[in-house]
Amino acid sequence: MAEERVQRRLAAILIADVVAYSRLMEADEEDTRARLRSLHADVIEPYVTADGGRVVKTSGDGMLVEFPSAVDAVRNAVRTQAEIHRRNDDVPEDRRIVYRVGINVGDIIVEGDDIFGDGVNVASRLEGLCAPGEVYISGNVYAHVNGKLPVDFEDLGEQTVKNISSPVRMFRVFAAGAEPVSAAPSDAVPTPADKPSIAVLPFDNMSGDPDQAYFSDGLAEDLITDLSKMSGLFVVARNTAFSFRGQMGDVGRIGRQLGVAHVLEGSVRKAGNRVRINAQLIETATGGHVWAERYDGSLDDIFAVQDEITAKIVAELRVRLTAREAAAGRRRITDNVEAYELYLNARAEHVKMDPKGTSEGVRLLKAAIAIDPGFAAAYATLSGALQHGWTFLFPGFEDALERSLEMARRGVEADGSMGLTHARLGWALTFVRRHDEGIAGFERAVELEPKAPETYLWFAEALNYAGDPARGLKMARRFIELDPAMGPLHPLVEGHSHYLMRNYQAAIDCFKYSISLAEGFQLPYLLLGIVYSELGREDEAAAAITLMRESLPPNMLEAVVQRLPYRDEEPKRRMAEAVARAAASNSTTV
Repeated sequence: MAEERVQRRLAAILIADVVAYSRLMEADEEDTRARLRSLHADVIEPYVTADGGRVVKTSGDGMLVEFPSAVDAVRNAVRTQAEIHRRNDDVPEDRRIVYRVGINVGDIIVEGDDIFGDGVNVASRLEGLCAPGEVYISGNVYAHVNGKLPVDFEDLGEQTVKNISSPVRMFRVFAAGAEPVSAAPSDAVPTPADKPSIAVLPFDNMSGDPDQAYFSDGLAEDLITDLSKMSGLFVVARNTAFSFRGQMGDVGRIGRQLGVAHVLEGSVRKAGNRVRINAQLIETATGGHVWAERYDGSLDDIFAVQDEITAKIVAELRVRLTAREAAAGRRRITDNVEAYELYLNARAEHVKMDPKGTSEGVRLLKAAIAIDPGFAAAYATLSGALQHGWTFLFPGFEDALERSLEMARRGVEADGSMGLTHARLGWALTFVRRHDEGIAGFERAVELEPKAPETYLWFAEALNYAGDPARGLKMARRFIELDPAMGPLHPLVEGHSHYLMRNYQAAIDCFKYSISLAEGFQLPYLLLGIVYSELGREDEAAAAITLMRESLPPNMLEAVVQRLPYRDEEPKRRMAEAVARAAASNSTTV
């Protein structure tokens, strides 16, 4: 059989997304939907048609639009944003519908009415980096439109964007002679106006050894965690802050884009037992240094350095601590430096989610616990690694499910005031199908640490397995409010909720988006194939499920499906049938 030719073409791609959509929906769902429908009918769709474009698809809070030329796309974006801004004049700030827009010119793959490819992916990354109410374009678009429209540009320099090999030149666009139209900074993340605010950027690894990055990343992550526990301080979440890795040229601009008043950046040089840490607190409005410090010492001093940096931030930003927070002070997850270093290394290995990384993570965590038997966070992380290895049938994890539950319980026993330990206990209980107890564990975790984004993501998936996908969807959207720079897991979990509610097109959009965010991430292909199968699109289902099957040893896919911890066996039955149909379809075409 002749191989079907892939259809490609060059196009201008516009991606737009509503800022703080979940917050608007939570405040008044019917009003938000009605105003969005009106905006699409009265402004967006007529403007797209007038400029020769085509709305490829929409979701509740976003849209993908294709234009035949970059000039048409930029003209459309600028005048649409201006009209939306005008319509917001008499709307209270907390009810305004505000869009971010990213535009790229590139090669696209065409499948029916849908489009894919790097051309679309770059536009999506630009939209994700865009400030509220503004329009960001790639250098490719700038080359096409410069001098052809009554607009001005601000060169934002080259930006390193996720899953795109080469840096992308980025420009901000606004009407000629005008300042860029943007929402108030409080809508950016959004940042509470009555609180001091900060973003902790990933610390540069200056050790000359890429394998030491776990240490510099771990220090920044732990500072974010410690600062986030202060109710009087707004802290940008880890994934969002770390999405600016490699973009440190204008820290003030990054801070303004994130809607925070201050940014902490730094570097770490580690050699043996010696460590040098440089840290700078920068004021966003001026780009000036509030303070800069260099710390030289032994690894044994690392906790004192973390304490000092945290204390300086609290003092400089005049963070108001509650009586309980002031009395508690900074609680260290361990007092043993050797155990701490093993733990940071283990976290970096575990997030690889492959057999080698998971096994190494388990080994390192066990070593950390052997040194500090009261290391609650190590128990919790070990529980998650054991559960992952068991679910995906990694060698050596055959009996890991019960050990996962045991480690989660030890974590809670070691420190019941830590949200992480209760979240991991909730996840372990979910996998032994004690769903109500699992949900209670997550509810306790949220109560203890309401600003921990990943807790909401795993809570959402636990609710999906428990048979409450509507609530799961709310939890997934709470995660994205706290950490807007989502990775591939968020659309996967949200798509899972939509699938269970039989919102098939929304599920397809989520799974495709998850795939676009992480090349080589196979799990979305399984769920995408299952949705296609239930829609009767068996050829597409077989192709997607085969991609997942090929990443696993023979017959493992069926076993993985059987290990998914649904309270109701019906979704698992549907999945198993779809996988069997895909296998049968492949066998008949070979």
